[in-house]
Amino acid sequence: CPQVCQIVVKSVHDELQPYLRTLPVTARIDARAGIDYSLVAPPTATAQSLDVDLKVRGCPGKA
Repeated sequence: CPQVCQIVVKSVHDELQPYLRTLPVTARIDARAGIDYSLVAPPTATAQSLDVDLKVRGCPGKA
């Protein structure tokens, strides 16, 4: 198992983390409102899920 765990950790670090950095963290609701849902900690992966801690806050839109 230690070798498998090392391979998984390396894969997550080399492949998943760079991909996650490309994802948008702001969602526009309309012309005046949006949501910023930035990560506050690295994702935690288990065999069943990928858990993320998000900082959700409103962000000002353009008037």
